Amino acid sequence: MKYKLDEEVEDKIKAVSSFMTKLAEGYDIFTALGVEFVIKIQFASVTDGYQNQRVMTRILKQFLDDCRLSTTGPEAIIVECTSYFTYKICEKLGMNLAFELDFSENFVHYNRIVDNDIHKKAYVMVKKFK
Repeated sequence: MKYKLDEEVEDKIKAVSSFMTKLAEGYDIFTALGVEFVIKIQFASVTDGYQNQRVMTRILKQFLDDCRLSTTGPEAIIVECTSYFTYKICEKLGMNLAFELDFSENFVHYNRIVDNDIHKKAYVMVKKFK
C-alpha cells in the first residue's frame, strides 16, 4: 500500500488540516453567502485501488444532491482541498472557487507531501443551496 497510516502520515495530515483551517479563517462563508448553516469538508481521499473510478465524484455528487433536496440540511457547503483533482471535481459539480493560495510556497512542510505535483495550490470551494 502506498500510503501507510503511520505516525508520520498522521502528523502530515494534522499539519495540512491546521494549515487549511487557518486558510479558511480568511474567508467568512457565513457573511459572504448570507447563510447560517454550513457543512465543511476538509479531507476526502481514496486509496490507490479506488483511484480513477470516480468514487469521490459519486460520493460528493450524492452528498450535494442530498443537501440540495433537504429542507433541514445545510444552506451551503465549503470544501477545502489541496488536490487539483478534487478542485476539478468540485468545479464540475457546480461549486465556486472562493479563493486559492499557492500551497507550495505557503505550507512549511510542502516538500514532505506525497504527490506534491498534484498539491500545488490550496483551494476553498463553496456551493450555496438555499
